[in-house]
Amino acid sequence: MKKTINLGRCTEPTEPLFTRTEVENTPFVIISHEDTHFGTFGKFKITEDYLTLEQCKTELEKITWNRLVQIISLVVSLLNEKSK
Repeated sequence: MKKTINLGRCTEPTEPLFTRTEVENTPFVIISHEDTHFGTFGKFKITEDYLTLEQCKTELEKITWNRLVQIISLVVSLLNEKSK
């Protein structure tokens, strides 16, 4: 369903500025805006920008030591924030 904005005399359909795509079987979400796609974990951006959704999805589905350490660090950070 498209949203409309009433600007007085005319209403025009608006497109969402961002789209969210969940990566199946992962805790990650891809945020897309125009021709830019990046991966997130909660409120954190965890990948660089990609030109296609598939490139970003492929990167997020890789289980690397760097990604593992990154996610563990974010979880520790979140737990520390919560305990304050």
